[in-house]
Amino acid sequence: MCPLRCKSLHDFLQALGASIRLLSKPRRGWQWGPKSINVNLCFGKIPVADVAELLTLEGVSKRVPDAVDRWLFEEVALRLDRGEFVAILGESGVGKSTLMHIVAGLDRKDGGRLCFAGQDLDDLDDDARTLLRRRQMGFIFQAFHLIPQLTVAENIALPWRLNALPRKGLPERVRKLARFLGIEHRLEAWPRELSGGEMQRVAVARATLHDPALILADEPTGSLDPDSAAQVLDLLRDAGLRAGSAILMVTHSEVAAACAHRRFLLERRGLRQL
Repeated sequence: MCPLRCKSLHDFLQALGASIRLLSKPRRGWQWGPKSINVNLCFGKIPVADVAELLTLEGVSKRVPDAVDRWLFEEVALRLDRGEFVAILGESGVGKSTLMHIVAGLDRKDGGRLCFAGQDLDDLDDDARTLLRRRQMGFIFQAFHLIPQLTVAENIALPWRLNALPRKGLPERVRKLARFLGIEHRLEAWPRELSGGEMQRVAVARATLHDPALILADEPTGSLDPDSAAQVLDLLRDAGLRAGSAILMVTHSEVAAACAHRRFLLERRGLRQL
């Protein structure tokens, strides 16, 4: 199946993994396969405008599915600058993950305006949204979404390879990041061989490897012990300082949220600053 024809994120990841494995030699060790991966996703690069305000939400609203007159949340307003770390807290079911998917262009809002570096996302077609996500965003999904057909090293390197970035130094970059997160010894392992905490750290490494302009983190410390959680939060803060990445994190953890520059509570009537 072509990855572009998939109707769900799970099917897309399965098809993408299969495509990459077909293009690589069968192996157990850490090898990188061909110089480029043609899965019809490499369209070119969208430049990010040189503006301080990276992300703007104005009155963003989302209805409860199949309920025309019921709102999951309404009038969400937020401005996120380069290098800024913002945490959003909220009860289960309030729509934190849905809001993240809307910001990423994976879900559609039912009202309001959403801009990335001054570009209104409503003006972009599906291909341009895909390109924007791939080039300018990094994702830490609550469910990890590692590709089972790829090793840990290959999962971490995936954004780099899909973006056709120079391969020189990539293995060492992957290894350095894995070493910091305590998973260097697992680089040749398959996702099925990992614990939940190890999968979480692989997802964090994958999201930050290519220094994206925006990192979206959905419960990034949810499966981690306190020491590993502190490492992940340090890595996110470092991405903001080193690469100027903006970080938008949703979490249940007050401890994790305390590391952010600003904290908000998501309620049905929008965001309330804490």
